[in-house]
Amino acid sequence: TVQSAAVHPGGQLLLAGYGNGMIALWDTRPIPGVRDIIAQKSQRIVNVCFSPDSRYMAVTNLYDFASDIIDVETGRTVSHLDFRHFGRLSAIAFSPDGKHLITGGRVPAKIVLWDWRTKRKVREYPGHSQQVSSLAFSPDGKRLLSSGSADRIAIVRDVQTGTILHRLGDHPYAVLTTAFSPDAAYIATGSEGGKVKIWDGLSGRELHSIQAHPRLVRHVLFNKDNSRLLTCGFDDDIKEWDLETGEQTRLFRGHTSHPSGLAWSPDGRQLFSVGGRNLRVWDYATGQQAALFPAFSNCTSFAISPDGQRMAMGSYECKVRI
Repeated sequence: TVQSAAVHPGGQLLLAGYGNGMIALWDTRPIPGVRDIIAQKSQRIVNVCFSPDSRYMAVTNLYDFASDIIDVETGRTVSHLDFRHFGRLSAIAFSPDGKHLITGGRVPAKIVLWDWRTKRKVREYPGHSQQVSSLAFSPDGKRLLSSGSADRIAIVRDVQTGTILHRLGDHPYAVLTTAFSPDAAYIATGSEGGKVKIWDGLSGRELHSIQAHPRLVRHVLFNKDNSRLLTCGFDDDIKEWDLETGEQTRLFRGHTSHPSGLAWSPDGRQLFSVGGRNLRVWDYATGQQAALFPAFSNCTSFAISPDGQRMAMGSYECKVRI
């Protein structure tokens, strides 16, 4: 929390003192290349994701029946997908080849694969009885991982046929976040209650069950070499876990508000985390914070483009900042 602040007489610098002893000096001049897009939404932005070629971005809000596909370069909406017959959206993801968009619903809990350019429904996937809170493709695009929130399971299925390959159950509470490892050898799930589970990506066998955070797990993210899992939750810490042993290996400390999202730079050398009003950049090799940037007030979602050239943040103010 900011305890005191002062503006330089020239009006270009802001000095802020925080309750945790940190002092930050901000340049208040507009940053070249930073743009705010006013999305045509009436509620806070809850999902932003980039297409694999980094040219487009999909955006949804809290109570939306639609998703806008936005040209990142121009900020223009190139496709508006209306899902009114399929319920409000709670999760979205582009397929690895960029041809399709997968959407998950709140009520009803439908998962639908779309050709986003033609707005044609390709396939519908049943299986969840409660809100779909997370969607992830395997790197080769052949498998889809989804969580049904309050139904307390995650499902792995064949994208082409829709066949359910594994039901990852035994979660004590709602499953909120899921991920494939880069080589698809592992799957991670995080749930309310702070539990993280690591699964064999091929057999669906549970490998580790970890009490990682108090109350809930917000995000799970594998590192680039398939050896570690990073998690964040209702505490202020980012934790790293060894996939072989399930033991905690490191702690990234610095957030003063619960971190809600994690992402990598393309080369895996930098870890990005967002929490409250700040975006932090970490040197992954040393575990030290390398940079601190202001985010939206209560940033709700963020994503790094696959080419590493852009970052998108969604907000309560119905804006997307690129």
